Amino acid sequence: MSKNNIGEAIVMGMPQQGRVQTQSMQANHHVIRLNCDITAPEDFNEELNILHNMTENDSCEILINTGGGYLATAMEFLDAMSTCEGHIHTRITGSAHSAGSIIFLAGHSFSLGDFAEMLVHNGSNGAAGKTSDLFSQTDHDRKHHTRLFHAVYKDFLSAEEIDDVLRGIDLWLDKDQIEERLERMIQIRQKEANEQAEAFIDAELEGCDEFDVEGSEDTSGHEYQLGSDLNKQCVGCCCNHKPKFKVGDHVRVISNACGGEDGIGHEDYITYIDGESHCLQSGWYYETEELELVSSGDGE
Repeated sequence: MSKNNIGEAIVMGMPQQGRVQTQSMQANHHVIRLNCDITAPEDFNEELNILHNMTENDSCEILINTGGGYLATAMEFLDAMSTCEGHIHTRITGSAHSAGSIIFLAGHSFSLGDFAEMLVHNGSNGAAGKTSDLFSQTDHDRKHHTRLFHAVYKDFLSAEEIDDVLRGIDLWLDKDQIEERLERMIQIRQKEANEQAEAFIDAELEGCDEFDVEGSEDTSGHEYQLGSDLNKQCVGCCCNHKPKFKVGDHVRVISNACGGEDGIGHEDYITYIDGESHCLQSGWYYETEELELVSSGDGE
């Protein structure tokens, strides 16, 4: 016991152990400006290294204003972006011509400047050698471009538009036309993602140790979180499909039915776990089914 400066007695309580735990998570945000011609791949080693070295906590914004350039460089960006662990947002600030349109559509999310435009056209190159060599290279390029364009522009352009481009027709798009196609592409891909999630549920339920859904529509006791690829697992039963959150995991609140007062969508880190009860840095506790994994921490 001690006294304050006016002589009142103050009871000094013992500090609580383990009430608060803090874990720092480093997150980097990068901005890459592609406001130049897309020249040889070696000219973009710095940008490509950033994409290759990003972690799941990192993010990158690629600002595009280019007249296009080397297809080989665009393909290297495609490879780096497809294997990147962080989130990539692409934005057309001016023009995304040719190779620029390919890089733009490889993003995870998209936005457009007020005067954004896009040009999609078939590649051009030169060849020299024997006549047989020219025929051989031309045939290879035709097959390669067909496969590449149908993969890159799938759902953004119609199959007929892609075929027109491959036949040599230039396709010019203004901001409104780009937005229209982006909305259609996102809707198609969201529908496919939902179908894959439903198929995942069916497969997981069939393999659950505690419940066999064959011949029955009763799925009580089996609840699924479908928001994140990291967390599409059975959380409502005791089978071995149940996810195990760890202290330090970055999670998102998807329900507060059990009394937590953080808003839906609130992101935070787990600081303490007691059975199925998970305490966040905010101080509120949540059950397993109320949380969605955003990124995995190192735990303790």
